[in-house]
Amino acid sequence: MNTFTPKQKAVSCVLKIVVIFSAILGTFLSAYAGRHSFMGGSRVFMYFTIQSNIAITIICAAGLKGLFRNKSVSDLWWVIKFVGTVSITLTGAVFCFVLAPTLGNAAWNLQNILTHVVVPVAAIIDFFVVLLIVGYLYLKIVDILKRFKNRNPS
Repeated sequence: MNTFTPKQKAVSCVLKIVVIFSAILGTFLSAYAGRHSFMGGSRVFMYFTIQSNIAITIICAAGLKGLFRNKSVSDLWWVIKFVGTVSITLTGAVFCFVLAPTLGNAAWNLQNILTHVVVPVAAIIDFFVVLLIVGYLYLKIVDILKRFKNRNPS
């Protein structure tokens, strides 16, 4: 499954565009909205939320370029995509289940919704849409573990 069906390709392209647009807009709004506060302006780039949004934007942009060029997906690419998806998922989970309940309604502004909710949800859906069959993920993990075990006999 190193190639995509036309349906997977179309859905993945849309999701990647949503991730890229939302992350860029959310990052810009985060920097611009708080530019006069202690935690705003260029300081927003110190936060894991912004860093993980930038990382998943780069990953999705590279993935989009690969889709348009009809390139096959390597094992290394799956690992990179997985790490980026996990990072942005942590961002969303911590915000939604830890930070937002303590901040109340003030937490739900546009930049927070984009960077903490829209981007993680779209990235997670994109990851699984591209895989399509969860059994394939299991087979990939087993295959990678077998390769690792063969390289490092104990």
